[in-house]
Amino acid sequence: MNFYQLLHLSLKNDLLQDFKNLNLDDNFLSRINYLIDSKINMNHIIFHPQDQFNPNKCHARVWNQSYGSQCSCEIKQNNLCNRHHKQSIDSQYGVHNLRLGFYNDPKPLYDINKDGSQGKKRLWKKSVLEQIDIIIQSQHHNLFNLINK
Repeated sequence: MNFYQLLHLSLKNDLLQDFKNLNLDDNFLSRINYLIDSKINMNHIIFHPQDQFNPNKCHARVWNQSYGSQCSCEIKQNNLCNRHHKQSIDSQYGVHNLRLGFYNDPKPLYDINKDGSQGKKRLWKKSVLEQIDIIIQSQHHNLFNLINK
């Protein structure tokens, strides 16, 4: 069972349990079960390429519809592809001023201009794995608070 199937099953079971607690008849629950399956199948969870770092690809970050993934080009120089290496050379402040930074560094809040100044503000979307991590951290915090009461 892959992660998507496990998430689907967990979501479905949680929703069905909520409806079962309402003491509804079996026909209605069967219809609810069908609707849950159809809605979950219509709304696939999308995993984005930024979830895995590939050390054999360019280490620069690219925009990727605001998810911020790793550049998919082959490394040519200094762990960068030709385009990102040229971008770093064009900057008078050196390699560390790639417009969106390096993939393994924290996502910048702003672009970095060629002169090193702050550029356009960036609003990043979170990947599914980042969202799951936030939920796990939150649940861990809640559990810790309950234990310490």
